[in-house]
Amino acid sequence: MKPFKLHYVPCIEKKKMAREGWGLLMVAEIIITFILMLPLYGLLIWSYVEPEESILWGKRWMYKEEPELSSGVIRYTKIASLVTMIFMTVMFFVLILINIL
Repeated sequence: MKPFKLHYVPCIEKKKMAREGWGLLMVAEIIITFILMLPLYGLLIWSYVEPEESILWGKRWMYKEEPELSSGVIRYTKIASLVTMIFMTVMFFVLILINIL
């Protein structure tokens, strides 16, 4: 019977294998984040294009007649949607850059 011999893996190879595993994990994280951001982007784009509809979404039953929204509220909704879309895009690219470095 032969004696059991341990297989030695140099430290450099261990680090390389760990980096490759983390790389796949980072790619998966980026893909999942992108997929989860798509519905939110859709909602924000809809809110920017049709602010009156998005403001009254789910609240129409409270009014007997169509309410009149002020121009300030509509402008605020558009600006908030645009700023949120820009912020989300920047944060997504920051996530990618952090994972690359």
